[in-house]
Amino acid sequence: MSGVLISTVYEKSDSTVLSIKEFNPKRLILLVDNKAKAAQLNSIKFIKKAFNNTLKIVERNVDVYDIPAVSEGVMKLIDSIPAGTEIYVDISQGRKPQAFGVLLACYARSDRIKKIVYWGGNNEAVFMPKLAFTINGNYKKLLNEVDRTANITQLIKKLKISRAQVYRYIKDLESEGLLAKENGKFALTDAGRIARV
Repeated sequence: MSGVLISTVYEKSDSTVLSIKEFNPKRLILLVDNKAKAAQLNSIKFIKKAFNNTLKIVERNVDVYDIPAVSEGVMKLIDSIPAGTEIYVDISQGRKPQAFGVLLACYARSDRIKKIVYWGGNNEAVFMPKLAFTINGNYKKLLNEVDRTANITQLIKKLKISRAQVYRYIKDLESEGLLAKENGKFALTDAGRIARV
């Protein structure tokens, strides 16, 4: 199957152009701010003019500052791409929180991503490591239940595991920054929201 490039885009199109040349995708998905400004729209216009005859180019709107929303949206986008398709991601442009959200989505779907690139100074490619969230089994179940469950007793009943195991899982998830205690109740952090998807 043909490759797909997912790219953040902002005031310049240089990194997207470099990624197109590096990965030679058949399809380009541009991540566009929900409230795109003129500079970003001009970059998109340039990319479309330069590559419209050789690439299928689509735009997907994403938030700029809501990291979990960006991650969840990009994870859904990745999930919609047919299995076996090579997926490349360029996080060079865009606001930092947006790029960070995209990077976290790549970590959550690391098995689907071929390469993640950031174009640094002098147009040098910096290939990001493909890390992965290792939350599974009862840890993931606990993350899914925390928002819906009022207390530890209810968690024990829902998960059908011992009190000691629930406390151990909570301690592990807190140490990984996925859970936090607020007003005497456990709540998902932004990272926890992303890891459970």
